[in-house]
Amino acid sequence: MRAALAAIVLLIGLLPGTSYAIDGTVWAELARVQILEASFDQTQTRTVLKQPLKSRGTVRFERAPTGVAGPALTWQVSEPGRSTFSLVGSVARMEYPDLGMKESFDLAQVPDASRLASSLLVWMQADAVAVAREFDTTYGADTAVLKPKDPTLRALLASIEIRFVAGPWRVRAVDLVEPDGDRVNIVFHGVKLDGVGMADGG
Repeated sequence: MRAALAAIVLLIGLLPGTSYAIDGTVWAELARVQILEASFDQTQTRTVLKQPLKSRGTVRFERAPTGVAGPALTWQVSEPGRSTFSLVGSVARMEYPDLGMKESFDLAQVPDASRLASSLLVWMQADAVAVAREFDTTYGADTAVLKPKDPTLRALLASIEIRFVAGPWRVRAVDLVEPDGDRVNIVFHGVKLDGVGMADGG
C-alpha cells in the first residue's frame, strides 16, 4: 500500500504552469487542460543509496474520461526496470511485467488511501478551494511550494516544489521532499496538452 501511495505522490507534478509570477489564479488555467501527456526523467536521492537512482518513462492524465467516475492516469517507468501505476476512477493498479507481478485495489474500500489520493488529486484537477483546504501554498516568481496540512500525508511528504514555464502554463520540474530529507526530482519533457506539443522550456 505504501508503494501505491508513493506512486500517487509522484503523479502530482503533472500540471500546466507558468514562468511568470505565480499566484492562486493559476488553478483556473490548469483546469482547462483535459488530457496531459509527457515523458519524464526522475532522480531519487536517498541516504540509503550510494548513488542517486535514475529512471525514465511516460505519464498520461485524462481529467474526465468517458464512462469513468473520476480521472484516469498512468505513470509508466521504462528504465531501468519496467513498472506501471494506473488509477482509473477509484481503482488503482501496480504492474511489474519483468517480475510477473500485478496488484490492484479499490481506493473506495481503503479510507486512508482514498483520503490521501483525494488530497493529491483535487489539486491535480485544479480545484482551488480544495488546494487551499489540503495544502499551505507559497507562490514564487516561477514556483509554487505546497506543504500538506494532513498529518498522515505529512508523514510521507514534507513539501512539493513545482517549477513552471510559460506559453501556455505547464510544469517543467517538480521536487518531492520527504520528512527525512530524501528527495525525488522529476523533469518533464515532450509535454502535450490536449494533443498539442509544447517546447520543453527553461
